[in-house]
Amino acid sequence: AVLFEDASGLINYEDGSPIIDSSLDGYRKLKRVGAGRVELASEGINFHAGKSFFRYDFRKVETLKIGRNYFVLFIQGSPAARLFLFDAETPFLHQVRKGLEIYLKDGG
Repeated sequence: AVLFEDASGLINYEDGSPIIDSSLDGYRKLKRVGAGRVELASEGINFHAGKSFFRYDFRKVETLKIGRNYFVLFIQGSPAARLFLFDAETPFLHQVRKGLEIYLKDGG
């Protein structure tokens, strides 16, 4: 996945668009954090990009939006949306939704 930070609200995640085309010129205005490996942990999402490590705890997630080739996290207290963009549709996106649902169901 490639992780972007969208602090400008460039992308309208509310319109329900199922796919984000990363080749569009407008997306170059997003802050590209880097390409790396995203993994689901018991209470959040981990992202490894080279020597950098990012952790997003489910307890801090306000909203999760999922499309066919992306998911985006809105984190409490942060103006930037975290956009995880994949080359193609992947079952991992549904695992992220399920992981958050299980966390919330278990009283998270």
